[in-house]
Amino acid sequence: MHCASCASIIERTLKKVDGVESAEVNYGTETAKLALDESKTNPQDISKKIEPFGYSLILPKAHTMSMNSMSAHDMGMSEDEHAAHL
Repeated sequence: MHCASCASIIERTLKKVDGVESAEVNYGTETAKLALDESKTNPQDISKKIEPFGYSLILPKAHTMSMNSMSAHDMGMSEDEHAAHL
């Protein structure tokens, strides 16, 4: 991402997609955390929404794994944060 404004534009765009329950875009780490209603949308459709801005989603392999088998790193959090959620 080029600047914090880019992150803000992407976040606002993602939040407008039907089925996106929450979106947090981090300029510093160039990542986005999304909560989706996958009966209304999917990661591929969401990626198409941000492609006009020059970005796309890169899904971690963990996206296809169950939440119980994901590591803290897979979820983008510290070991302490992960332990608090288990």
